[in-house]
Amino acid sequence: MAEQELFDLSKESFDGPYAEVHPGVYTFSEKHFPAGVEGFGHVNNRGFVYVVEEEGKKVLLMSGIPSDHAIPSMKKLEEDTGLNLFKIVGSGDFHHMALKFWLEAFPQVLVVQSGLKFPTTRNGKEILANPDFKKRIELVKGPTFPTLDKYKDTLQFFGFNQSYVYSDKPYMSKDAKTSTKLSTFGFLKNFASEKADQQFLAVWVYHVPSKMLMTEHNFNMFYSPEHHSTLPFMMRMMVPKAAFSSSLKGPMPQGPTKPEECKKHCEQWLPVLELDVRGAMDYHSLPGVMSATWSSKEGYKAGLLKALKETGEHKPDGSGMNQGKCCIA
Repeated sequence: MAEQELFDLSKESFDGPYAEVHPGVYTFSEKHFPAGVEGFGHVNNRGFVYVVEEEGKKVLLMSGIPSDHAIPSMKKLEEDTGLNLFKIVGSGDFHHMALKFWLEAFPQVLVVQSGLKFPTTRNGKEILANPDFKKRIELVKGPTFPTLDKYKDTLQFFGFNQSYVYSDKPYMSKDAKTSTKLSTFGFLKNFASEKADQQFLAVWVYHVPSKMLMTEHNFNMFYSPEHHSTLPFMMRMMVPKAAFSSSLKGPMPQGPTKPEECKKHCEQWLPVLELDVRGAMDYHSLPGVMSATWSSKEGYKAGLLKALKETGEHKPDGSGMNQGKCCIA
């Protein structure tokens, strides 16, 4: 029998504790309110867990950092598989709000985390001020991840580090247990004046055996039509429906601001375009939902290039981003 391709998401559920979506691959699903604001409606906050080899021994590696509510699910997964959580690879600068609680719950776990925005946030500063936590965290800026190359037969990691987002502010959620006290309107009123002044890291993950690609926050969250219809009116107006698309055409996050940054950003797409991908998904689509599927490597490349062309990210020299769509050079 041929090895299963793509993740089987039919067992995903908010009721957990976890779903085995492919041999050696598990997901956690939990309801999450973006920015800690319930008025934005809920999304999924996935954690992806992979069985990898570390010095000839099988261990668990998690990409993405769901909230502390998923910690019992991870404990259950360790118990059921007989394997230990060895490493967490944070998905860039947006999924670090619960990192402290994972470090506390798994005293031996090592973390690979963004060295761009994360260390400048209140949460990042607090975590890195703890000597034990700090020695277990490797800060990286991308686009490559040399210490993760040992897993390349199973997992490959790709970074995008030339785009911008808002910097941390006091009115925003500090961490997973210290949420904003503002109403939806109050949050948006403050957020409307924010500037994209902070470079951030986005980390994409390719699972080789399943030919699955996990996208990050330089691409839009994928809202199925059913999910989109349940969102509050304000959010329905703000987010696209069923779109596999770059998020850089919107005001936030913002594409690179200088021609040389545009070139670097577009060059970072080249190895991703050459992958043999059959399916893509993100951290926030509802249980059971993929962003896109393709029947061939060529079809995937054409589909990704189509998405990138909308924002001018398809030209390796970056010249397509200098037309006012993403780049304010």
